[in-house]
Amino acid sequence: MILKLIFIVLLTFVPGLELRFSIPYGIVVLGTEYWPLVFLVGVVANIVLGIVLYAFFHHLITLIQKIDFVHKIYKKHLAKAERKIQKGVVKYGIISLGLFIAIPLPGTGSYSGALVANLLGMRRRDFFWANAMGVTIAGIVVTLIMLSGNQAFDFFVLR
Repeated sequence: MILKLIFIVLLTFVPGLELRFSIPYGIVVLGTEYWPLVFLVGVVANIVLGIVLYAFFHHLITLIQKIDFVHKIYKKHLAKAERKIQKGVVKYGIISLGLFIAIPLPGTGSYSGALVANLLGMRRRDFFWANAMGVTIAGIVVTLIMLSGNQAFDFFVLR
């Protein structure tokens, strides 16, 4: 069982998969009776992933901006976009980023949330709360879909 839980963590770390794949995999492999454990392992792993990604992207963006032409592109395009949405980011930043992370679709999640937070200059603490909220909501949504899907399948096929 420990190896299966470790594999759930590793699946959570894969870009594009995250909880969208690790929770369904865990529920299918371990069984529906272990859904709380699968949920907890997946969500905690994804929150930790977000913290690591935020630091990584922060250092990467700082390093890349030292290249002149990249810095000019950043100033021209991203700084302009940042100014336009800054008021909304200040007012709704944590909630809006949390909801973006929470949508269990490709292109959303901790990877893109950490990148967006860095590009918009969001503080680490604010990103942590947005990420924790978004990952938890995504975990709940994916778990509920899996559990209701299993029960619906059992109802229609076995009866």
